[in-house]
Amino acid sequence: MAFWSTQNLQEHFQELITIPNSSSAIVNALMDDMIDCNAITLSVGPELYLSGDKEEHRKEHRLDFKDHGTIPSGKFAYVITEEVVHVPTDAMAFISFKAGYKFKGLINVSGFHVDPGWHGRLVFSLFNAGPNAISIQRGEPFFLIWYADLNEHSSQNKVNTKCQININSKLIDNINRDVPSPGALQKRIDTLEGKLSNQLAKSRLILLSGIGAFFISLTLLIIRYQINSL
Repeated sequence: MAFWSTQNLQEHFQELITIPNSSSAIVNALMDDMIDCNAITLSVGPELYLSGDKEEHRKEHRLDFKDHGTIPSGKFAYVITEEVVHVPTDAMAFISFKAGYKFKGLINVSGFHVDPGWHGRLVFSLFNAGPNAISIQRGEPFFLIWYADLNEHSSQNKVNTKCQININSKLIDNINRDVPSPGALQKRIDTLEGKLSNQLAKSRLILLSGIGAFFISLTLLIIRYQINSL
């Protein structure tokens, strides 16, 4: 298995990448910017879907060009590519995303390869394990794809698979619950500790007030008893 070089990607670029509603001339003009060494850079597409433990917390975002979306800490998200990707039947592809987002705590949980014969947009399943929300913007360079040769055309392939343009509703059912990140859990612990400290402080105040009231009452009873004894 040999990975494709820059020259090979340039030679076959028009066969590998298309952008909906864009001409081949526009795609070709973007080639130099999209090819990064021996990888093709793909950008954030029109859909972002966030996980949630309740129906009102699950959100699907339609992104117009240059619109921003946010992946909160502890959330799963589906992000779709802008570009439609094609993989020849005598090749396969490997996928990831840019290191800058990994350093923020974003993790790819959707898999790392694309089958021979695939044709469609790619959907990435991502998890924000970092302490902060991560912002993404439609059209920004985000994903990477590498191509590698097979020793012959694969008899089992995705040629007859329907072209994927949108996030499939079946995928959405897989992320209908929250899985908090360590950072999100720490925030919850800090919040609970703060509430517990406040409650303990109030309890101490009530206890001290009760003890004070008891001794004041006891002192008054003693004084009254002594007065009555005179």
